[in-house]
Amino acid sequence: MNEPERIEVEPPDNPCERCGHPRPRLVFDQLSELVLCESCLEHMQRQQAWSLVRDADRA
Repeated sequence: MNEPERIEVEPPDNPCERCGHPRPRLVFDQLSELVLCESCLEHMQRQQAWSLVRDADRA
């Protein structure tokens, strides 16, 4: 009998530093200095935008 062919799949180099999921296409966010997946990157950018608005209101 023939052995079934094995497909070697390499895991991503790093998991998302926020949610921990090993998703492809991770992005380095320069403001948070974290390697993030796209959904976490969007979340962090929204948080950073609100943080800037709050800081502007305090000034």
